[in-house]
Amino acid sequence: VLARPITRFELFTTRYVAGVLVVFTASLLFYIGLMVSIYFLTGVSTSIQGAILLFTGLTLSLVAFYSLCYLLASLTSGTRYIVVSVFTYILFTMLWSLISLGVTLVVTGGFTTRFYDELVRIQYISYYFNPLRIMDFMQYYFMTVEFEEFILQPRVEEILREVVNPWFVALSTIAWITI
Repeated sequence: VLARPITRFELFTTRYVAGVLVVFTASLLFYIGLMVSIYFLTGVSTSIQGAILLFTGLTLSLVAFYSLCYLLASLTSGTRYIVVSVFTYILFTMLWSLISLGVTLVVTGGFTTRFYDELVRIQYISYYFNPLRIMDFMQYYFMTVEFEEFILQPRVEEILREVVNPWFVALSTIAWITI
């Protein structure tokens, strides 16, 4: 950096692209190893389209979260970055479901007969605001590609068809990566 005069933007962009390439390569190696292991252990394989959907979901989730952490690293300094990143990870992995549960309890007024339906609806709506949940949308699309019908309850399938919108999924993914 000191020997070659490069701008801060070039340094920022180069490091970001290098991190995205690491995420892509590590995800690809993991996914290939996983699919080969599953095939040799069980004899089950997915279609090419299904495999691409799952790999894309995994990679986009990781790139979106990496983008958010990279933004946090740019805004904070030193050990504060680590603390903020760990808290962000805990928020989006562990606390997110509890927040969805709390919102559902408020909306339904407690554990009523429609509680489960509303929980599924609110969870999937909240996934648009969570960079690590892009994978859940891709799993939904994988299930619709690989299996014509879900093995879920018919009411849950109907709720998911209402809530999951491919345009919103693409828009939220682009928004998380652009941030």
